[in-house]
Amino acid sequence: MLKKILFITIGLIVVCLVVLQIYNRKAELLFLSNDIIKVGILPNAGGRVVIFQRQDGDNILMAKPELWKKRYMKKTALDAKDVRLMGHIVWVSPQKEWWGQQNLVENKRKRKADWPPDPFTIYAHYEILECTATNLLMVAPESPVTGLEMTKSFSICSNSFVLSTTAVNRRDSEVKWGLWSNTRLSAKHSVSIPITSTNDLVKFELGYGSKDIYLPYIITNNTFVYDYRFDKRDFSEPKVATKLYLNPSIKEYSTVIGNSVFKKTAITEIVNVHSNHAPLELYVEFDPQNGDLMELEFHGNYQTLKPGESTSFEEIWTLTKRKNGKW
Repeated sequence: MLKKILFITIGLIVVCLVVLQIYNRKAELLFLSNDIIKVGILPNAGGRVVIFQRQDGDNILMAKPELWKKRYMKKTALDAKDVRLMGHIVWVSPQKEWWGQQNLVENKRKRKADWPPDPFTIYAHYEILECTATNLLMVAPESPVTGLEMTKSFSICSNSFVLSTTAVNRRDSEVKWGLWSNTRLSAKHSVSIPITSTNDLVKFELGYGSKDIYLPYIITNNTFVYDYRFDKRDFSEPKVATKLYLNPSIKEYSTVIGNSVFKKTAITEIVNVHSNHAPLELYVEFDPQNGDLMELEFHGNYQTLKPGESTSFEEIWTLTKRKNGKW
């Protein structure tokens, strides 16, 4: 009798594990959580992070939950457009080469198209390799546009969230890429970046469809501080968008969002970024039609990857409660 009960128990456990594994491999939204923070990830939309919040707070990422239940895409197409799913995604750099290392769409290669991003990166269907309450490991198929196979791992501990991406060249010829971390937030928040001097501010650049540089900021106590409230602008006016390129010694953003302080810090040492980019890039956009948008970006090391070689980028996010209206 005991043997029968044991076999039945083991059988039920195996069934549960199989069902859980099947669910995880098809899940539209996976969660990692502990007593302090909660993270939501879309495996079937490029392994995109769309939720990051304290258990007693709101999601600090810009995201569109109404789009999460749609599968992007059941079969990814070369001509797929970029849907503004927002959240956090990893692209490759340089942007001017997005379609330059492929032979599938000749006109995009010839005109050095820099939009949209590779659909096989932003809509990749990741296979779940490991998944626990606090850790996730997954891998995407090789992109025929970039030649890269991306593996992502996520882990949480206390109020910290570690994000790691490794890209392997699966072609039989070399490719040249860097990894590009892009985290989307609302532009109507303040951002602080530690700098040594104004020399750390490499350049300002107009954003897409914009005719005016608009990035209100001050520099105080060796800190660059952006805040839209520094300039009273009527945001019903035509679109304004600006990107700031920075190369500070400390690769970190601090952002006050509501009653939370969000810090995004590079763990990987950044020593060799493509000349079209900078280790940190802050993009701010105010658009009467599409709303406001902020991107906190890191650029990893630009490398020539021979067949089978890889490049990686790792960062850590922390989320703490704002105390007494202070950081």
